[in-house]
Amino acid sequence: MRSCGPHRPPPDYHRDVHWWIQQARDSAAEAQAADPSPENLMAAAQVEALVSMAEALHRIASAIENQDRQEHGRLRGVDAG
Repeated sequence: MRSCGPHRPPPDYHRDVHWWIQQARDSAAEAQAADPSPENLMAAAQVEALVSMAEALHRIASAIENQDRQEHGRLRGVDAG
């Protein structure tokens, strides 16, 4: 497991990805509610497209990590201790 210093736990990438995705969606919705102009509608659609790509990349990375764990018992490039 990778260490993040003596007093910090390792990052939880799964939780962090979902938090950032929710932040992006909330911000887009707030901007759209404040000003439902065509520009903000387009921006909200672009945010959603980027979020969809981020979610897909996150699923791919998770699948690769799971496969690596099954094949090697741990993630390559991550120290065991």
